[in-house]
Amino acid sequence: KLKLANNFAGAMKNIAMIAATNRGQGVVDRLISRNQTYTFTSTFFSRSSTYNPNNRTASYVGNPWRSTVPVDGGSFNSMIAMAHEMFHGYDQSFSQYTDPSKFGAGKYQLEPRAVSFENYMRQAYGMSPLRNKYGNMDGNFNQYNNPTERITNFTELGGNQDGTSYGFSYTKTITVPMKMGEGEATSTSQQQYMIVSRDKDNNVSYKIYNNEQEYNDATKDW
Repeated sequence: KLKLANNFAGAMKNIAMIAATNRGQGVVDRLISRNQTYTFTSTFFSRSSTYNPNNRTASYVGNPWRSTVPVDGGSFNSMIAMAHEMFHGYDQSFSQYTDPSKFGAGKYQLEPRAVSFENYMRQAYGMSPLRNKYGNMDGNFNQYNNPTERITNFTELGGNQDGTSYGFSYTKTITVPMKMGEGEATSTSQQQYMIVSRDKDNNVSYKIYNNEQEYNDATKDW
């Protein structure tokens, strides 16, 4: 389960932005479908974003006051902070943290993967620059290059009366590169809609709609 501790509206927007991408959807789906609970809590300071594998709790900055990650560079917002910590949870769900008490020993593999997921999200949303380091650590920070997928016109559409569901719309464009000598790349764009919801225990779910009428039908009682 993917559970929210606070900052419900902001967190649900972050989740919508992450799940709008192909790889992000897989990450969010993985956490939602697990029997274990992955809890996300908003914090104030940018550098307090952390993931604790012992209790599967992620802290992420809810309202960054700087546009870059201190020291390490890279365009930055709350969604990017959540995405980084979320990918640690994703890795743990595949037993990448075989011994949570020794996470420090494994960070040289896990942190480049989380930064790579950050950069995947940056590429999807046209955010620059990318992040190219994690402290003094050497590693590949672009393991998930994303040259074919773009999310544009991401818009908040409002929520229901009790604030347990929020709607969003966005344009998703997929570019298919052609092989050498076979012509130009082709792009396909689709307007999509999403509702992100939380239940009485603040566990998150979401649903994607491929046209406005479906979305309007789902939200007519809001």
